[in-house]
Order: sequence, then structure tokens, then C-alpha cells
Amino acid sequence: MIQHREKGAALLTVLFILILLTLLGFSLASYMMQGAKQRAVADDEVEGKMLADTGLMYLQSYMEKEAKFGADGKPLADHDVLALLDNVARRNDPPDIKNINAQQLAYQVTWLPQREVPGDQGGFGIAYVSNDAAASGQNDVIGAVTDPTKPSQPYVRKLRLYIVGIPARAAADNRNGQKRVLLTATAYINTIDAPFRFAVSTPGDLRLFGGSNIIGDVTAGNLVTSTQHLYSQNGVWQIDPGNSGTQSYIEGRAVFNNQAGKLYQVPSLPTAGGTDKPNLDSTTKNEINDFSRSSLASHSIFTPHALPDNETVLNAKSTTPYIPGYDIPTFSRNASLKQKLSLGSIASYMAKQETANGINSFSVTEPAVDLISGMNSGDPARYKTRPLALEVPVNDSDALEPIDIRQTTADGKLVIASDYAKDSAAIPLTVRLTGNSLIGKADRIFVGPTDSTKLATVEMGRTGSFKQTPDDSGEPFTFDGVIYIHGNLDIVGDIKINGAIYVDGDVVIREAGNIDSDTGKKNNLAIISTGKITLTDRYLDRDNPGQVGKWTDTSTNGKASPILSAFLYSENNLELYSHDSFNWIVGGLATSANYIELNTKREDSQDDKTGGAARLVVQFNRGIFERPTPGLPVGSSYSLDVYDVYYSPLPDELHLVF
Repeated sequence: MIQHREKGAALLTVLFILILLTLLGFSLASYMMQGAKQRAVADDEVEGKMLADTGLMYLQSYMEKEAKFGADGKPLADHDVLALLDNVARRNDPPDIKNINAQQLAYQVTWLPQREVPGDQGGFGIAYVSNDAAASGQNDVIGAVTDPTKPSQPYVRKLRLYIVGIPARAAADNRNGQKRVLLTATAYINTIDAPFRFAVSTPGDLRLFGGSNIIGDVTAGNLVTSTQHLYSQNGVWQIDPGNSGTQSYIEGRAVFNNQAGKLYQVPSLPTAGGTDKPNLDSTTKNEINDFSRSSLASHSIFTPHALPDNETVLNAKSTTPYIPGYDIPTFSRNASLKQKLSLGSIASYMAKQETANGINSFSVTEPAVDLISGMNSGDPARYKTRPLALEVPVNDSDALEPIDIRQTTADGKLVIASDYAKDSAAIPLTVRLTGNSLIGKADRIFVGPTDSTKLATVEMGRTGSFKQTPDDSGEPFTFDGVIYIHGNLDIVGDIKINGAIYVDGDVVIREAGNIDSDTGKKNNLAIISTGKITLTDRYLDRDNPGQVGKWTDTSTNGKASPILSAFLYSENNLELYSHDSFNWIVGGLATSANYIELNTKREDSQDDKTGGAARLVVQFNRGIFERPTPGLPVGSSYSLDVYDVYYSPLPDELHLVF
């Protein structure tokens, strides 16, 4: 009996073990199947994102290749641009653009060509929406203006893009929508020249010495960095030694505009101490080939902060762009990028514009007249230093008197030339532009000396900016249009300009800000010069001479950080120094010459007064795409610029168009 009971117990034990093993086997199989399913879903998500990216690149490549200027050299009509777009994307006309359900849009699908049977491979679907197609009362088109008798304007078409990446496993069955990835973005099809589509643009070297912050994309032949920076003090050049935390920062893309572009680090700038700037051409440069974050961090390049464990926002806030984020730039190459303006040389372009507007010279042939305060709307377009609320030299003295325009000028153009001579010789023209009397009166101003061997001088700002003890009295010079200057430009204090200024000479900008035209909208201003552009002595702490106050959105004394809203372009090299002053440029810097050089200090983050803010910031102004900029030159090709890219899963069924 005992033996029988032992055998029965053994059988029960074996049976129990078999049951446990079976359950374990089922659990293991289920776990493996679930893991495989999760891996498949994860693979689908990765594939879907890659396919959505492919769709975006396909759209960019197609539009930039197919959109061409007409035989007459003019941009395509907007409906022709849309017709090209409709070949690869599905146009949607939702009744309310603010409440778009992306799943209900219609998408034009393109399958990858690796397989013979459609649906056996992945693909992407492209849909787009624009405000003018919706009942929103808005329009997302800025029409091109190429008539030389009017301020030029590039074409811009704004789009909302919706691109779906469709993995192969989700291609045949729309119910597998959870495996698809939706890419949404804002895009601009435009004919804006490349130098105005970047925060910084140069065909040569971009030298970033010290702690400059660039918020936006840059393009250069080479990138050259150093933790040290140069500055001039009392006429003697000095070197700030910097430290590992003194690094320039780029939030955006870094595009080499050639196939041989390099990233270099300068371990030590050449010895300074004299009145001449040190020669940087023979400086030792170490080439950096690895663009990964760990590599850049090890060389103290573009990574001024370590990545904290609890940080989730990795880019700089738009309200405080001078404080660096943590992302490194993405590096790429585009050898087809044009770095010079399509208009050719600035001087020749200005001459063509003058000829087209009936201005063959700036010689004064009218009889001498007294200065007047006003004109009739039918008066000729040529005036002898008697326009607007500007101030001009009077007789043989250096005194300046205000003159007021009360009527609209003929054909919207104003020509300013010298109207008196001394000892039979023309007096160099000096024009001081202040006030807001030109609003609605003219959209083109031509300034030139009567003696072509001399240069005119144009000053802009408030009336109070030119007092012996400057103050903020008077309205800033306010203008909407394009100005052509044969001479030098000096901007002092505030201005309020939306448009372009062409200068066949040098430009000096002193403590200047370009005030917003509307709340939240920066004025678009392009200053395009043949000569040197200088920003000088900007925004020292006037309450504490010799010191620089904390740079914040609104500092403790209630003063907002100053902003110069402008794109600065020169045919010469550009050098900006901000060792003892603040420079915050919302716009961009560009040159067609050999290099752009930025020198600045990044303060110690432990300093309570300065709070770690950098002193030189270039922040790209997307307003160049959003609002017209009178006088901005029209480029020679189309581009499609993309912003606000966002990825999300797409669980619902789509309306696909094959």
C-alpha cells in the first residue's frame, strides 16, 4: 500500500510540474509574441517617421526643381505655383482653418518604387492647407513685385503641411492607422534670396570668437570657433582669455555651402596689444571631424551647458534667446546655395533703379528757392533738400532746420539733392531724417550729392538723438518703403522702418533700435551696403557708467532689453564686437565677402549682476516670410523653407488619394 501511495504522489507531482511547465511555456510564448508585436509597432513608428521625412524632402526637392522663373524673368503666378504643388500634394479647403482634423484631410499618396505591386511597400501622403483657401478672411500670399518703378518684393506662399509616413505593414489596410506617423509643419514657398533666409550667411569663414548666440540657421564656407575673443580698448587690441564655458551657440542648422567646408577650433588667438588688429590668417586651427554632441562637448564647441538629468526643454525660449539651450546644431552641406544677391553689385543695381525712375543724375537745374513747408501733390518728383520732416543744412552754416511735407509726393518718389554752393563749389549734402511725416507720402527716396566726387551723409533717428545732450524727444524716423543713398548712413537712436535701405557707402548704427510697427510684429528692415557696417557703443548701463546691466526681457528697473530688428548685408567683411555692450539683432547678418567675425564675452553664470546672459545675439526674424518688406530684392530661384516640424501618431483612417 505504501508503495502504491508513493507512486500516486509521484504521478501527481509530475502532472503538476507538467502543468507549470505548460503555463510557463504559454506565458513565455505570449511574452515573446507580445514583444515581437511591440517591436513591430516600434519599427513601424520609426519607419513611419522616416517616410514622413522622406515625403518632406521629396516635396522640397520637387518644388525647388520645378518652380522656375518665366521667360520674361518674372516669378510664376501664384496659381501656377499651386498647380505644381497639386502634382504631389492634395489641396484641402476646410471651412475653418483653426479647427482642422488632420485625419479628415485628403492626402496625395506616393509609394516607394522598390516593389512592383502598389501597397506592398511603404510610402507617404502629402496634404496642404492655406489661409486664403479657408473662410478666415486672411491671405497667406505675398505677391512678387518686379516693376523697377515700385519697391521690389519677393513672392511668398505660406502653407500648412500634413505629411503621413505609411509603413509597408499599414499600406494595404487603412485600419492599421496606428502604425502611421503624421508630420505637421509650416512651410514657405518663396523667391527670397538665400542671404535673407539665414540668421548668418557668408560664402567664406564664419568666425565665432567668445560666446555669441545664434538662434536660427547659418550657412558658411567654414566654421571657426574659439573660447577667446578680441576687443579694442582705448585704441589697443586686447584678448579675453575665455574659459571652457565661453562658447558660441547655434540653435538650428549649420550648412556648409561647399563640399569641402570644415569645422575648426582655434586654441589660441594671436598675440594682441598693438593698435593694429592681430592677423588671424596664419592662426593655428584644429580641424574637428566628429560632429556628435559628445565630440563637440569634449572640444568645448557649441555646448555651453551640460545636459541636466531633469531637463525636458532642450532649446532656448523665444522670449530669452540670449540664454543658450542644449541642442547642438545639425550639420549638412548644400553646394548649390547662392551666397550673393541675385541683383548683382549694389552700386549697379542702384544705378538701374535710378534710371528706371527717371533719375539720370543728382544735379540741380531748378532755380534757387527758399525752404518751404509743404508742396502740392502735382509737383515734380525732384526736390532740392526740401522734403519731409527732415532737417537739412541751411545756407553756409552747419545749422539744420526742419521741413515738413504735407502732401503726397508725385509718383510716390522723393529725390533729395544739394541746393546751394559755396565759392562755386557744391557743398556735400547732409540730410537728417526724423519724425513720421512721410507716412503715406512716399515709398521711394533717392539721396545723392550734386558733386559725384563727394558722398552724401544721411542721419536717421529722433530729433532728441542729435542734441548735445541726447534724449528720447521727438518721433523716430518712420518710413515704409525703400531708400537709395549715395553716401554714408548714420543711424542714431530709434527708427521705425519697414523696408530696405541701399547704401553705396558705409553704415554706422549707434544705440539704435527698430521699433515694432505693431504689437508683437517686428519691422522688417534690410540694410544693404557696399561698405563697412559698424555697430558701436550700444546699450551700456547708463546708471552705472562702465558697467553692463543684467540682460533680461524686462529688467528690475523696468527697461526692456533693446532690439535692433534688421537684416544687415555688406559686400565687405562683417566684424561685430560686443565686449562692453549689448547687441541683440532680430533679423540676420550676411556678406558676399570673405568672412563674418563675431567677438563677444559670455558672463559668468555665478555673477548676480549679469546672470549668465551673453552680449551678442543674432536671432532670425521669420517675419521676412510673414509680412511684405518693400525693397527687398527678388531672388533668382524658388526655395521651400520649413519650420515648426512636429510628429504625432495617426490612429484614425485617412482619406488617401491614389
